[in-house]
Amino acid sequence: MVIAFLFFPFIVGQNFTPAHEEGFAPFFILFALYFFRKNKFMPFLLFLLVTISIKESLAPIAVMFGCYAFLKKRSLAWIIYPILIGISWTVLSIALINHFQNLYHPHSDSAWFFVYLKKAFLIKNKDGPLPLITYLLSNSNMLHWETLKSMFLLILPLGIFLPLLSSVSLLGFPELILNLLSCNQTIFSPIWHYNIAVSCFILIGAVEGIRKISVFAYSRGFLHISGQKLESLLCIFILCCTLIYSHLWIGLGIYKKDAGRINAVKEALSLIPAYASISAPADIAAIVSGREKYSILGFDSGEDY
Repeated sequence: MVIAFLFFPFIVGQNFTPAHEEGFAPFFILFALYFFRKNKFMPFLLFLLVTISIKESLAPIAVMFGCYAFLKKRSLAWIIYPILIGISWTVLSIALINHFQNLYHPHSDSAWFFVYLKKAFLIKNKDGPLPLITYLLSNSNMLHWETLKSMFLLILPLGIFLPLLSSVSLLGFPELILNLLSCNQTIFSPIWHYNIAVSCFILIGAVEGIRKISVFAYSRGFLHISGQKLESLLCIFILCCTLIYSHLWIGLGIYKKDAGRINAVKEALSLIPAYASISAPADIAAIVSGREKYSILGFDSGEDY
């Protein structure tokens, strides 16, 4: 399962794109969960604080930790403090984003999710909340079947139902909802960073699902094999399923070794003025990321080149 984690498309894909702060999140997310399990409150809070400070979209995870603590019948401190931290950081981060966007707005899609919500809530109408809800849903990924099909890549390598057998998968629910409400249709691509947190939690959920199935089957005498052997077989199954989906990211790894193409791309980029904005496909993301103004879309979005 450790190998499956390292080769999970939404985790391994981060090694082939420009470095993003959320790529460092799994270390802190998993330690926060570890100390939660070990019932060590202060280390848990420390890692939770670092986790949500990485990116504003991770703040709702703290709120969900409080709800998870309620489900686990923890003391009030375990419930209240994470919820307060999550709400406070969400409000603060939105305020900071809004402030700095007014000072410096390098790209129309920066902080895209909050810009999108801001536009929605500024709709002038006298017909109540229905136009707002209609705007949000009609522009969101929820109503785009192509995007929803990509979303299923999150659970297909994990046997679809295994993460659903564990309540820990709920901790990734906020990030999943934010991505579904997004108007960015490339958000469920394995090479982007938007699904790192939910990947961590559903992978742990799959581990717990395997354990539950094995204990249940062994207690009922199903298959006439030990629980440990059944666990091993299920883990091998998940590893195989994960490796099957290597085609989603392995092409980028092959490209990074193509010295001829890299040199050709760099030579082409040298002809473009340094101040100009460019739009580039994902496979040369790591090369163009040193430029001040660029977007990784692969189609014309208003850039100079």
